[in-house]
Amino acid sequence: MDNTGDPRDGRETSFSSDEDGEDIQILTERQLEKRPQSTQEKAVDKAQPAAPLTRSDITDLLAALMSTNETLQQQ
Repeated sequence: MDNTGDPRDGRETSFSSDEDGEDIQILTERQLEKRPQSTQEKAVDKAQPAAPLTRSDITDLLAALMSTNETLQQQ
C-alpha cells in the first residue's frame, strides 16, 4: 500500500464528524487488513419471539426514565 501524499502521515485511523458534529472513527484500509478474517457466529434461539411492547409497558418505561432523570438533576 502506498501512503505517498497521505495527509494522515501513517496513522491508521482518522476522525471525521457526522451530521451531529460527533467525532467518528474511520478505519483505514491498513487497519481493516489487520482485522480477523473469520468471526465466530452465535446461534440465535428463535423458538420464543420477543413479545411486542404494550402501551402500558411504554408508559411504565417513560415514568421510570422521568424518575431517574429527576433524581439525577437533584444530585
